[in-house]
Amino acid sequence: MLCRFAKEFPNFSAMLMDRGRLNGRSIREETITDLMMACLAVMRGNSLHVSFPNEPTTGADMEWNFVSRDLSSIYCLYIQAKREYGTGKIWQRYSYRELYHQTGNPKKFQADTLVKNAKRSGKGCMPLYAFYHSQQTCDWAATSGCKKLMGVNLASGFVIQSLVQSSIANQGNRLKNRKLATIQPHLFKLTDLLCPSPLRIKPILQLDAEASPLFHLYGALTEFPPVSIPSPTVIKERLERIIGNAGEGSPGQSDSKIEVPSVSNEVPSEILSIAMSMREGMEPPEKTKLDRWRVVFLESEPLTLEIR
Repeated sequence: MLCRFAKEFPNFSAMLMDRGRLNGRSIREETITDLMMACLAVMRGNSLHVSFPNEPTTGADMEWNFVSRDLSSIYCLYIQAKREYGTGKIWQRYSYRELYHQTGNPKKFQADTLVKNAKRSGKGCMPLYAFYHSQQTCDWAATSGCKKLMGVNLASGFVIQSLVQSSIANQGNRLKNRKLATIQPHLFKLTDLLCPSPLRIKPILQLDAEASPLFHLYGALTEFPPVSIPSPTVIKERLERIIGNAGEGSPGQSDSKIEVPSVSNEVPSEILSIAMSMREGMEPPEKTKLDRWRVVFLESEPLTLEIR
């Protein structure tokens, strides 16, 4: 379920941005974020619940909470969304024009607010950026060898904060640090985070064709039936692997030294109440007015295979 969403929604959003360009309209990141949350909302069941924001967003556009099946741990993602702007075939010159956006009074950079809010959330929380690209941009990038650019990509909020702060310290970096060429090495796909790795079944046993064995294992490449909602620990471990390998080929900006926050063993009371209702098949309560989209993902039950 969640893996299929991670595969299909980026294609939809990329084509939507293309259609907007053809019609002379700029599809804003708020529109794509709303559509993303709407897609998750219609998938709702006993493992997923989406809460709508009641007030203007501050610090993050989305909050994704992964809760363990036994309700004992949580991992949170605070996600800020930005879209690319640009024209022409040289996609590396495109930029995330609003990357240096400031909010509040006094004014503060969104990247700083995102990281600050994630750190003080009281739960294991990783700040991320979601970057939206048109299909045309993805196609041009693929032609030049960059296969990972999608309609939706993610990047560490710590890296983006570093780029923003570098642009403040040195005005010469202001244009460069928000360009797609600078940020592209740090991007990763939604599928990297939300989809399980395929399981390769190696040849273990091969019996005579005339025999009547219970199994014949011939070593075919098989994709293991995916667990729909991963655990908090799995999300954290995937982020460590992804971010540990990000930033390669980008001088001075390797992501390997970034410390991914730990899983928290203290689930906030309201999220705990929602997760308990989900596990019991009941409609989760909505009490707090939110300043961002909030999603609660409840870890799927362990997969069991019955052999008959």
